[in-house]
Amino acid sequence: MKRLILDGTLLIFFLLLMSFYFLPKILHEVLGIAIFAAGILHLYFNRAWFKGLIAGKYNFVRVLRTITNFSLIILFTIVTITGICLSNFLFPDFIPFEFRRNITIHQYHVALPYLTMIFLGIHIGLHFKNLLRRFTNFFGIDETDLKFEIAAGFLAIIVFGAGIYGSFLNRVGDRILMYHVFGTPALDLPFAGFVGIIFCGIAIYALITILILKKFF
Repeated sequence: MKRLILDGTLLIFFLLLMSFYFLPKILHEVLGIAIFAAGILHLYFNRAWFKGLIAGKYNFVRVLRTITNFSLIILFTIVTITGICLSNFLFPDFIPFEFRRNITIHQYHVALPYLTMIFLGIHIGLHFKNLLRRFTNFFGIDETDLKFEIAAGFLAIIVFGAGIYGSFLNRVGDRILMYHVFGTPALDLPFAGFVGIIFCGIAIYALITILILKKFF
């Protein structure tokens, strides 16, 4: 239960951080530190994974999981460091002014979260079975029930479509390539709508990962 709550908290923090246009800037900085701390706690809860890295054989799924996990660790670290460098509220007295106005640092801080979104989706997809089991056990849902499977299927189709549409609205590809994107049609959405398309954007890569694992592994 603790892990389910922590995982949910990490996801909520990430969605809020990605929606920084709608939130006070100081809250964005506070949430940035909070998600980094929660990420450290997440790694602590899963420390057995690090101990087992050199044990056993590596197949495709294990290689993908390892690459994804380390990519997320690196991305979260870089985004946190660049965020601290750009801080105007929590760390301005510790960071040189030149850092806060550095274009390259700003580009990395803006672009890398969208790359993180992709790896986060893959990460969720790789651990979907365990996450689903925790979720259904927590809420007392029978995951083998036909009604649940049908509802989940329809929801997956809707989320996938919304994620693709939202990615175009938010110019995710241009953001990852670090083009100068100052505004997108996605920003005209209400706060809940913007959060929704970010969530669906993560879900795209989770669903693709789940389908690949189901089909080939």
